[in-house]
Amino acid sequence: METSVFSRLVKKSSNSNQSFIDCVHLNDHHTAPLAYLLNQARDRHHRAMWEETSIVFAVHNNLPAYQGLYEAEDRAQLSFAQDSALFRFGGAAEYHNKINYLKMGMISSDVITYVSRQFMVDALTNAYGSGLDGVAHELLDQGRLWGVLNGIDHESWDPAQDEYIQTSYHGGLPAEDIMAAKLKNKSNLQNELGLPVSDVPVFGMVARLTPEKGFQAAIQSVHEQIERNRMIQFVFSGDGSLEIQKALQTLTETYPNNVRLTEKFTREMERKIIAGSDIMMVFSEYEPCGLPQIYAMRYGTLPWVHAVGGLHESIDAQNEVGDTWNGFKYTSLPKENYEDIQNWFDLAPKVRQEKIKEIMSQDFSWINTAVPEYQALYRNAGYDRLFRQLLNQTARVEQSVFDEFGTLLELDT
Repeated sequence: METSVFSRLVKKSSNSNQSFIDCVHLNDHHTAPLAYLLNQARDRHHRAMWEETSIVFAVHNNLPAYQGLYEAEDRAQLSFAQDSALFRFGGAAEYHNKINYLKMGMISSDVITYVSRQFMVDALTNAYGSGLDGVAHELLDQGRLWGVLNGIDHESWDPAQDEYIQTSYHGGLPAEDIMAAKLKNKSNLQNELGLPVSDVPVFGMVARLTPEKGFQAAIQSVHEQIERNRMIQFVFSGDGSLEIQKALQTLTETYPNNVRLTEKFTREMERKIIAGSDIMMVFSEYEPCGLPQIYAMRYGTLPWVHAVGGLHESIDAQNEVGDTWNGFKYTSLPKENYEDIQNWFDLAPKVRQEKIKEIMSQDFSWINTAVPEYQALYRNAGYDRLFRQLLNQTARVEQSVFDEFGTLLELDT
């Protein structure tokens, strides 16, 4: 229960600060108690200080493992255990006779933001709502849900000055020079991992070795694609599940000239795979935002994604947008894209070079994608809170009129 103690300390520290705070931005279940405590402070002590403060609560993952679930009997350990309304049926923290911090944070905040618009949409469904889709629908009806796609740091992720890759390049170069640099990085990757050095299609995948990252689909796809074309290679990097690691090792043994696994994740190998691959596989079963597909485009590597969450939002398939497409996308199984991928590699080199240059020019930087939306969100959080206060005040007036005269009068607002 350290998070509740942390939240108490933050609030106490803030109370000692005489300056007023316009907005508090909290992230995930760890900080949820602070949303509740600040919300309560508006109606209790320190009201003058907190009544003008907006509370924004960001949800990066709503899977049960990230909800901050505790047993009901753990309530006594909470620093706000005396607030019985919080835990009774239908209370902000009550969840099927358990305590749910994520739910508490969402309900207690003025605005709840998901890390992509599509993740917000997904969170409203039974399939991806992780039991909180009902809460999300209620908040949506109140105009309190936002979705903002994450961006990346273009200075940190820059093939022009990446110390880990062999040959630097950037989107401002002629298209043929970009591809020449990528080919050198591909050869370096193949040589380092002991794969045959050849300009064959290379597919990369860098992710935690967990089931939700889509390794079952990826492994099946390796078998299917190698059966279709022996002149193809796959490189995997990540650590985590020993079961998945073993399955990937079996692939390397089955296809020694086609598959490699680096069992320990390193930033250096991640960059080398992104720069040296032709296609980046991001097959997550569930993905609030996802960044590998954005890193890939920055390095001129085509993303191949499962159409969920931020992957669906950031990648446009050819059948969706025509010539402005920036990757491959499947809704059910990777094999939906096999023909499109084969057609891509069958195109004339100059056509592929120009598309790679075009993809590198897309700006998914934090400054361009997320900052303007968060600025609007912060402003909106304040407006929404003041509007709800007016509605509540009007409702109290109407109720008092009803109580006094026995009839509900329509107020001219």
